Amino acid sequence: MLFFDSLGTHHPAKIQENIIAYLQEAWSSNDRGEATVDKDLLPLVITESPQQGNGCDCGILVLRNAKDILQEWPIATQAEVDDGMQKHFTPELFSPSDISNERRMLRQLLQTYKDRYERELRLREISERRAGVLSDDSASSPSDVEVEKDHRTMSSG
Repeated sequence: MLFFDSLGTHHPAKIQENIIAYLQEAWSSNDRGEATVDKDLLPLVITESPQQGNGCDCGILVLRNAKDILQEWPIATQAEVDDGMQKHFTPELFSPSDISNERRMLRQLLQTYKDRYERELRLREISERRAGVLSDDSASSPSDVEVEKDHRTMSSG
C-alpha cells in the first residue's frame, strides 16, 4: 500500500490500521468468513511525494500520482512497489507549475465533458419531442380515418 501525504499532516500507521480494519469488516460483512488482512499482507510504503503549498491542491496531487502509477506500472509487483515506486516518488517529481498545468488540463477536460453532456441532453430532448409528435399523430389517425369514412358514407348516400 503506497502512502502519499502531500500536506505532511497524517499518521501513516493509523491510516494503515483504519484501512485494514475497513477491509476486514467489508470482507466479513459479505459472509466470506474471517479476513486475514494484516500489516504483513498489506505493508505500508511511505513515499516522499511532492508537497502542496496550499490546502486545495490535494485532489490534483492524488490524480497526478495516480496517473504516474498507471503510466509507469500498469501492473506492479510487490518488489516494484517496495523499490521502484519508492524511488520514483520524490518531492522533486513535479513542480508547482506542473500542478497548475494539471489543473488547467482538468478544467478543459471537465468543460469538454460538460459540453458533450449538454449536447446529448439536447439531442435526447429533440428525439423525445419528435417521438411525441409521431405518437400524437398516430393516436389521432384512427379518428381521422373514421371521420373520413363517415364523410364518404354521407356523401355517397
